[in-house]
Amino acid sequence: MTIAAGSVGGRGASACGTPGPSASSSAWRVPPRYNIGVDACDRQRPDADALVVVREDGRADRLRFGWVARRSNRLANAMAATGVGRGDRVAVLLGQAPETALAHLAAFKLGAISVPLFVLFGE
Repeated sequence: MTIAAGSVGGRGASACGTPGPSASSSAWRVPPRYNIGVDACDRQRPDADALVVVREDGRADRLRFGWVARRSNRLANAMAATGVGRGDRVAVLLGQAPETALAHLAAFKLGAISVPLFVLFGE
C-alpha cells in the first residue's frame, strides 16, 4: 500500500520505520499489515512518558506508555466484546483528556475507524 503525503517533521521517515517521502518522492510505502495503534503505543518503552496531564492547580500527572498500552488494550477488548471490529466506525465524543487518546488507540488496535466528534464542530 502507498499513501501520498508530505514529509513528517521534515525528517523523511514514517512512524513505522519505513522510508518516508523525500524531496523527489511524495509517497510512503506502508506494510500490508500495519496497525498505528500498536506502533504508536505498544512498541514504545513502557516506562517512557506517553501523556503529561497538567491539572488546573499546576500539578502534572505523567502517564507512561505501559499504562496507556494496558488501558487501551482493556478498552479494545471491551469494544470487541460488544462486536466492534475491523472496518467499523467508532465515534469518540470526549473532551481533551487521557481517555480520549485511549479511545482512539483502542479503536485503531481493533482495525476500526476512529471518528473524532466534538460538540463545537457545528457552531
